[in-house]
Amino acid sequence: MKPSDGHALDEIYAFVWFGIVNGKKKDAEGTYIIGYIARSLKAHECHFGDFTLKHAIHVIKEDSEKSGREPIIGTRIDPRNQASQKLFARNGFQDTGIDDEAPEYHRWVRIGF
Repeated sequence: MKPSDGHALDEIYAFVWFGIVNGKKKDAEGTYIIGYIARSLKAHECHFGDFTLKHAIHVIKEDSEKSGREPIIGTRIDPRNQASQKLFARNGFQDTGIDDEAPEYHRWVRIGF
């Protein structure tokens, strides 16, 4: 879709939200978490999910090296979401089972970079 002036519209093909829980950017406390990752349906089979997740891991790695925070990343995945499970598994995350704080999800964890 193009606007009437012929210029292409800006589109978002992938998005990732990540951060630190139980800590602050300026200290070594807390744990890294991938809170949300999404990919446009237009970008199916383009590996944008992998690219976006790898970018987040890269930024987290740099922060861990600077802050001294433990190199552990967690996320929650709905067990019905096979695509997310495959994405995180091929990027080094392990399914650790039902999340005690949100039993409808499984907790996935990556230790190290």
